[in-house]
Amino acid sequence: MKISQIRINNFRNYNDTTISLKEGINVVIGPNNAGKTNFLKVIAFLNNRPAKLKLSDFNYNNLFDKHKSDYKENPPKIEFSYIIEHSFNPDTIDSSLIKLKKFIVYEDDGNLLKEETENLYKIKGKFKIAFELDNKYCDDYKNKIAKIDTELSSKEYFKHFENIVEDFLDKYQWIFYNDADEPILTSSDVGNIFNIDFIPADRTTDKLLPETKAFIKKKINDEDSSLDVKRELTQTINNRFETIIDEIKTKFEKGQESIGIAKGNNILEPSFKYNSSLEEHFEFHLIDKDKNYDLPLENNGLGYNNLIQIYNILQFKITDDYNILLIEEPEAHLHPAMQYQLFKYLQRLEELSEEKIKNQIIITTHSPNISASSNIDDIITLHYYRENSGCNVIAENLKDKFISNTLKEQDSLDEDKKHIAKFLDVTRSDMLFTEKVILVEGLAEKLLLPLLAQNEGFNLINEHISVVEVGGINFKPFLNLFNQTKNKILCIQDCDTDYLNDYDNYKRKPSVIERYYKNSDNIKTVTQKNGGSTFESELFIDNFIDEDIDSSKKTICKNFLCNVLPRTVKNTELIKNLSINYWNDNIEKIARKNVRKKIKELIEVYIKEFKTEVDEAKKNKINKLFFANLFLTYTQNKKGAFALDILMSDFNEKLKTPEYIKEGLEWLKK
Repeated sequence: MKISQIRINNFRNYNDTTISLKEGINVVIGPNNAGKTNFLKVIAFLNNRPAKLKLSDFNYNNLFDKHKSDYKENPPKIEFSYIIEHSFNPDTIDSSLIKLKKFIVYEDDGNLLKEETENLYKIKGKFKIAFELDNKYCDDYKNKIAKIDTELSSKEYFKHFENIVEDFLDKYQWIFYNDADEPILTSSDVGNIFNIDFIPADRTTDKLLPETKAFIKKKINDEDSSLDVKRELTQTINNRFETIIDEIKTKFEKGQESIGIAKGNNILEPSFKYNSSLEEHFEFHLIDKDKNYDLPLENNGLGYNNLIQIYNILQFKITDDYNILLIEEPEAHLHPAMQYQLFKYLQRLEELSEEKIKNQIIITTHSPNISASSNIDDIITLHYYRENSGCNVIAENLKDKFISNTLKEQDSLDEDKKHIAKFLDVTRSDMLFTEKVILVEGLAEKLLLPLLAQNEGFNLINEHISVVEVGGINFKPFLNLFNQTKNKILCIQDCDTDYLNDYDNYKRKPSVIERYYKNSDNIKTVTQKNGGSTFESELFIDNFIDEDIDSSKKTICKNFLCNVLPRTVKNTELIKNLSINYWNDNIEKIARKNVRKKIKELIEVYIKEFKTEVDEAKKNKINKLFFANLFLTYTQNKKGAFALDILMSDFNEKLKTPEYIKEGLEWLKK
């Protein structure tokens, strides 16, 4: 039995959100304040609801937007709708039928849905829990709302509205509805379906031990000898403290007669009696593996105690039927390797029948280590969007991103899904936790984008923007994750054109991404605009200045070339003057024959066009293209090292951002 769907209305940052769940593990991820903890609370409300909610538990955006319209006549309310599914064999005894009998939804023919598997039927139960004003107070509410002075400012009017709703909160109650919106259910009808354990993020050993103690208590109560143990303990204590008992007995013997107690035909007889709950005296402690001495748990590291606490819950609950385990941020205090080990253990609970947890584990996390270890089908993303049209949490199951109604497109999506499953590692899965992402082809862009953005007054870290390297030109599998969402995705792609390809009217064909996602408002592609074919060559071109052909000046582009050219070139005067004519006339100064030949062949590609061109602006462009190509040739196999050299250089703050990247960053800022 599982919760297959939950709809949340008007609760905290949820306006109207539907979240689908699967059997087994569900990994819920997203940025901070996206609503992950609130979602776990909604599930936990099945077992344990507070008697009253607070005004702050209502969605304040709804309160503000509707206080002069919907809420003038109808008091605001909070609603949670649940769909529960279960497959059963009618030939076996199954308690789910009793648990779900009051809210089973039947097919149109009045029967249950027959599954493809032989002799299995699926039952679906629907119900709703609402926190709403008792009907008998609704007229009082409307009368008070009607008395608010409509001439007040919007802010003052809303304040009066808030105060009225808060005054009526003690008249609110929890109402339980079946699928026909009839309030005939009771708290126990929904509270007894699942056994829910909620492990919050602020867990401590003391908070979690009661789960273990409950298990111990049950085992003790099942033991026929538990009373004998208490009698034995009583006798031991009385024997140990016999002198104390005798002293008290002597005091009471002297006084009972004189004060008149003895007249009641009874006298006080002192003794110890052990009648405590035995489970309260159960505890774990640490044993040093080498020297065998004891230590208290509080001496253990927070990470290991975190594992102990989670393991206690798992170990003593995994045999319960219809169990739901909610774990908030299991990564707390854990080293990445320990996070991985814990999550793999949880995954194995789905596979090992002797330990299998029935039926769902729902985890919220900020850990890319856990998301990277998750199956794509297990991941649910939550994002909270604040827009003029309304504020709401959007929930998406990643598996749905790779499902199509057409066979041809499905084949393509299947390949994309395999690619994502292979490459969605710790660094790349970070993009699932943010609302703005920059996708780049290679390592150099990934390393330098934060610096370039910073030079443009745009701090990517402060804006929680992830830069993700896709490892080549295959952007499409990653974009499937964001298609038709509100997340802004900037793709920085190389155009990879020839250097002399129409240098006068530099053009390029639209990329595959641009064609495929041309109607997506949230996905934008930018590529080189000034003649470069890659990030590195365009970075060189956009930082090339007049001083580069002045032998007396130090420049960024000269630094670029010094970092990558062979020593036999750097030791010449050539590096001081970035003019193709100068290099052509002085090429023999390069001592090594093979290096000289390689550079000479490259010069020959450009020198003819340079010498025959009469327009100075075009000659300058050809000159830049030559040195950009020379730079790219010697950077090709060490782009990461080149990027690190720039980050460590003393000129990095003066580095000019390529025009096409500026364009993308400006779009991302909006």
